[in-house]
Amino acid sequence: GLEYLGCLIQKNQLEPAKATKMKLLKKVIGEIEIGKSHIQNILQKGNPERNRESCYVQTINDIDEIVRGWANSFRFTNNRRPFAQIDGEIRKQILAFQNWFLSQKPTDEAQRMRILGMFQIVDTEYKNIDEY
Repeated sequence: GLEYLGCLIQKNQLEPAKATKMKLLKKVIGEIEIGKSHIQNILQKGNPERNRESCYVQTINDIDEIVRGWANSFRFTNNRRPFAQIDGEIRKQILAFQNWFLSQKPTDEAQRMRILGMFQIVDTEYKNIDEY
């Protein structure tokens, strides 16, 4: 077959090229590593740096958007088998991330909510009214 613009073109068949699929999987793994790093940072420091750290739900959402965008970019391909294969690989990564997340030991329920990705109102930075 011939590879062109991220696609493998074969007789009567068009699918995402292997390098394209691997790039997607690496991007998913990278997002998970970023999420893990942010979660570990919160567990070590106690409070997140708001608007800088994505935690569990934000990581899952980011991956969802990446996967949706990738899939929409290749929706014209007629060989759908690679889609199921890469879904399986992504599913393995997500389940491993979920298991890792569940193994973490937050110190209290507020910290559990932080690593889950829920903003805690008490984390709001204080600003004197004169600063406005």
